[in-house]
Amino acid sequence: MAITTKQQRQQLGHHLSAPRNPLTDTPCRSSLMRLQVDAMLRTAALVGAITLLTACSGGDIVVKTDLDESYVVKESAVTEIEPPIESAIKNHEKDIKSRQNYIQRMSSESKKCARETILSQADCDHIYLVGPAYREKIKTSEEYIKVLKEAAAAEKPWFLQIKYRPIFIDLNGQKKAMGYVTLTCFNPNVENMEKAKLAAALGETFEDVDLSKAYYSAGLKVCQKYAYKDGDVFAYREAKKSDESKESD
Repeated sequence: MAITTKQQRQQLGHHLSAPRNPLTDTPCRSSLMRLQVDAMLRTAALVGAITLLTACSGGDIVVKTDLDESYVVKESAVTEIEPPIESAIKNHEKDIKSRQNYIQRMSSESKKCARETILSQADCDHIYLVGPAYREKIKTSEEYIKVLKEAAAAEKPWFLQIKYRPIFIDLNGQKKAMGYVTLTCFNPNVENMEKAKLAAALGETFEDVDLSKAYYSAGLKVCQKYAYKDGDVFAYREAKKSDESKESD
């Protein structure tokens, strides 16, 4: 599931609607989250859904709901991981090569068609040659590679990736370990347009959700504590059950 509002998507630019690239997707659900603290506080005040009080006892992050339930992220459960820039670039390069090979193969088939059948070359081209939309996907992948390389070469990282596992505490004080989460925290000093391009290059998608939920604001707190103090844009990936069992072994 992804997190952003319609207004925030407009601020991030038209790149937010970029199609998902299957070669860069992971088995985990992906998302991009644009959370502004002021907006979250206003939302919380209006709907009373969450009390944005963060306790830092022992370095832990605690976000409480209006029912006094809590989401806790223990400092010991947070680790920084290697950003997937190189693997994303390789995936896009593989996609480009695959599409180029297909175009060449279809061109050969068109020539063979005109040579061995009664059809004209124009007719065969119409049957075999790919349209401009197919070539446009190659151009898009090339643009993704460009922005990924810019991010890799930047003096200060455009984003950091953090992995953690939150704990939910109910009204009876019962604790339950939630699924593993990987956050992609974006540098607030990077322009919104570049963030949008980078997110698309990494395979993130966008949709509307309730920004007042404690679970999501806990992710924001993690990004602000361990990545960028003033950060307000991040993506998250939740591991599948099968992945969780492997992690906990």
